[in-house]
Amino acid sequence: MEAKRPTIEFFFDILSAYSYIGFETLLSLDWEVNIALKPFLLFKVSKESGNIPPAMIKSKRSFVLRDLQRQAGHCGIKFCVPKRFPINTIPIMRFLVLLNETNRIAAFKATKVLFNLYWGCGFDVSIFANVVEKLAYETGFSKDELAGMYKKSNEDENYLQILDKNCAEALDAGAFGAPTMLVKLTSASHKEFFFGSDRFHHIQEYLESEQPALIPSKSKL
Repeated sequence: MEAKRPTIEFFFDILSAYSYIGFETLLSLDWEVNIALKPFLLFKVSKESGNIPPAMIKSKRSFVLRDLQRQAGHCGIKFCVPKRFPINTIPIMRFLVLLNETNRIAAFKATKVLFNLYWGCGFDVSIFANVVEKLAYETGFSKDELAGMYKKSNEDENYLQILDKNCAEALDAGAFGAPTMLVKLTSASHKEFFFGSDRFHHIQEYLESEQPALIPSKSKL
C-alpha cells in the first residue's frame, strides 16, 4: 500500500516575482509530496494584513531587484524586469482558478507559462492575447477553448469567490505576502506556515521530522 504523502499548499500571484522563483524551485525538487496550487491576490493579502510589498517601497526597490537577480541566478532561473509592473492580475488569476478546479495538470502548466512569460520574458500577461498561443502550445487546449475558459472565469462569480476564499485562508494562517506555503504532515492536524522563495531548507527539515526518508539524497538542500 502506497504511503500517504504530506501536502504543500502553494499560495501565489503571478504578480509576485518571489512566487515565480518559489514555484520553479518547488517543481524542481524531487520530494515525495502532494502540491496544491492556491491562486490568490497579492495586493489583497498585503492590504488586509497591513503589509506593503517591498517592491512598492522606494528605499527597498533597488535591493529587491538585486535580491531577485541573485536568487534567480543561484537557482538557474531566467529573470527579467517586466516593462509593465504592476499589472492587474485579477482576470488571469481567475482563469487559473478555473483551470485548477477543472484540470490540475493544465493549471500547473499554465502557471509555469504565465510566470515565465512575465518574469522570464517581460511580457504583459494581463493581456490574454499575449499569452494564449503559448498557453495553447503547453496545455494542449486550442486557443478558442482557452479563450472560452478565460471568458467564463471572468463572468462566473464563483471563480472570484474561490480566489477570495484562498486569500481568506492564507490570511487566517498568518499570510502577509507571497509565496505563502502551508505544509501538512500526514500525522498532523494543523498546517505549518512558511513564507518566501528561500525557505525550502526549513520545509525540508519539517518534512523529514515526520518521514526521514521522504527527501531523496539527490534532492536535499
